[in-house]
Amino acid sequence: MEEAEKIIAERIELDTLVERGVEFTVPGKSVLRHIWPNRSFTIKAPYRGTQIYIDRECIDMDFSEGALLAGGMNEARRVVAHNNRRFAKIVAIAVLRDYWKIKLLTGLLTHYFLWRIDSKKTQQLAGLIIPLSGIPNFLDSIRYLSIQKRVTAPALMEKPEETPAD
Repeated sequence: MEEAEKIIAERIELDTLVERGVEFTVPGKSVLRHIWPNRSFTIKAPYRGTQIYIDRECIDMDFSEGALLAGGMNEARRVVAHNNRRFAKIVAIAVLRDYWKIKLLTGLLTHYFLWRIDSKKTQQLAGLIIPLSGIPNFLDSIRYLSIQKRVTAPALMEKPEETPAD
């Protein structure tokens, strides 16, 4: 397979992943766990409005690599304590994807995920949410629109006459 064919195949696979979304399971721990042992949720590419909610939470995450290295385990525990709920909320928003669902159900689903998602699943979900968010595609759209604006801007055929300064 040539390099170009590999890139095209990877792009098709990524587009399929974005359209279908990614399903993940959370183990049931309630009385119903015998009937319904695992609960499945799907994360799909967020709408632009959903992305705004996710971005707000990501921006508010308190994390500094330098402070983490300097502070050792105490700083690591502080970072985890500060960001655990926020990460569960990001996952809840990514699953809900709808304005009214986000407004009404985020708190409930955040609490659910906070008590059901372990650190390994956290890493897997972060690895899913970031590529599905489509930030590079959105930035490319902004670049494209800004180029279009410049291309269609009227161009003067003649240079305006310069008036000498008094």
